[in-house]
Amino acid sequence: MKRVKVFYLDKCKYCKNLMKELDGLKIPYESVDVNSVKGEKDFLNLYKLTKSDRIPTVIVGNQVLVPEIAFSDISTAIKIITELYNKE
Repeated sequence: MKRVKVFYLDKCKYCKNLMKELDGLKIPYESVDVNSVKGEKDFLNLYKLTKSDRIPTVIVGNQVLVPEIAFSDISTAIKIITELYNKE
């Protein structure tokens, strides 16, 4: 199983829906509030890699999933996350 990290904003309904779905699937993840000092620093480093400030951005193992690039909706994101998480 791979490590999952979700970068989110408190007011983002898509972020909340994504994390709710992950909770329902019992997929453990680290949530990173991009408005926190540490979260902002981590997200800035991620931005340098992806050139995207879209959220929720998700890291599964070494794969970075950026909205509107890797997925266009939460159900597609969940499908990709689940496949990557369960992949050996």
